[in-house]
Amino acid sequence: MELNLSSLLYLFFRLAPFILVCFFVLGSIINSELKGFVYLIGLVFACFVSSQIIGFIGETTENQISPVCNLFTINGFFANMTPISMVVLTYTFFYLVYPIGKYHLEIDNVMLLIFFPILILGEAYWIISKGCFSILNTFLAVIFGGGLGVLWAYIIDKTNLRGLQYFNIGSNREKCTRPSKQRFRCVTYKEGKPQEFITTSGTS
Repeated sequence: MELNLSSLLYLFFRLAPFILVCFFVLGSIINSELKGFVYLIGLVFACFVSSQIIGFIGETTENQISPVCNLFTINGFFANMTPISMVVLTYTFFYLVYPIGKYHLEIDNVMLLIFFPILILGEAYWIISKGCFSILNTFLAVIFGGGLGVLWAYIIDKTNLRGLQYFNIGSNREKCTRPSKQRFRCVTYKEGKPQEFITTSGTS
């Protein structure tokens, strides 16, 4: 494969779901945490349920699928009708978005809120334009992947085990903020006469 912008984008979109899963799981192994495995359990469940439902109500294609659609597959485990990459991306996005929205962490996660929608839209455009999956099946993958991501995040949140979430919220959550400038009106006396002046404090 010749390395150009098109081929690099192709490799990026093909490998993005795999890279995301590895990032969460390996991060948990390195840091001795359970949150990555909790994420993975929900992801496997979401992929299985989405595959079964889309395989039942989704559209079947009568045309031969392009070979570029089948370079990275899990043989025989998921139905050919299911865009599993979309399930992975949307599940991951909404699994992370739930605590962001609930605990109002939008400002701290602007890049995530920008990056994932671009990645999802790019993946949807690619698999539809290449004829890998129909618009209906892609839409169903977004609905079920995202919905199950929110559901799993909600269940984990209700356990009150904050260490299982990717955004720890609680008394042990530390956050540093930059102090704002404050203005003070001061009065001093010189030779018995009051003199006022204004001073500021805080970082510049």
